[in-house]
Amino acid sequence: MLKLFRKSAPAPPPRDRDARFRAGVEQAPMGVAFVDRDGGWLHVNDRFGEIAGYTREQLRRVGFHDLTHPDDAKREAAFLRRLRAGDIRRYRIEKRIVDRRGRVREVIVGATLVRDGASEFFVFVLDEAPIAMETPAHAAGANANAHAFAEQARANAELRGQELRRTIAELATELSRRDALLEEKARELRILTRALQKEIERRKTAEETLKLLAAGEAIAHVADELEAEIEIPPPPPPRPRGHDLFVASPVARRFHRLSCGSARRLDEETRIMFTSVDDAMNAGYAACRLCAGS
Repeated sequence: MLKLFRKSAPAPPPRDRDARFRAGVEQAPMGVAFVDRDGGWLHVNDRFGEIAGYTREQLRRVGFHDLTHPDDAKREAAFLRRLRAGDIRRYRIEKRIVDRRGRVREVIVGATLVRDGASEFFVFVLDEAPIAMETPAHAAGANANAHAFAEQARANAELRGQELRRTIAELATELSRRDALLEEKARELRILTRALQKEIERRKTAEETLKLLAAGEAIAHVADELEAEIEIPPPPPPRPRGHDLFVASPVARRFHRLSCGSARRLDEETRIMFTSVDDAMNAGYAACRLCAGS
């Protein structure tokens, strides 16, 4: 009979077996989770999240060991070590887990270690603990545990809050220090900018002054050349020295006869008159090379 049954019902292809296995895990009446050695999730069905009080998306942010109540964590860790060492093949215990709202739930968990070649992972099967008649002492203990866990959670939150406030204060201090440093650098830059502008203005003034001096020298040079090129008429016949008059330039410090062409170009308001060569020379004036020396 058994041989006939096997012949009439051949084994399904591997792909169909994988699909049936996945469907069986997803639709299992108990929670099923595959977890790596470090407590990271490999696969978890929806029923596991319902019993633990988490959605699949929320479970991604915590590890398997984070669900266990702190008072039960050490006891289960001992079983997990024995599984890894090969002392036991599986275990089944009652323990407490904490859901996302901080409430304590009692569950039954069974676990085994699957070794697949070089890799290995844990399989956890989770079910709700049967509801038993709760005695006042048991209720008081449960409430005390829940209260202690809540107090611990509040203490942890307060500690994290203090650390966060301290970090914010340190960041604010550092930001103020950097703002002060930037303001100091900006002030130095403004001082350098004003100094540079003054230097530019000074150099522009110096360049304009040099241009004016160069232009003045050029004009004086042209005037000297023009004066040298002007044809001076011959002096009139000399008169007796007693009756000669001379005119001098206080700028050039030379004196000329009235008949000299240079005498006619002197400014009438500033020229000086002398009646003799001796008077002009005694006053510190030099004789004109063209007229007064003859």
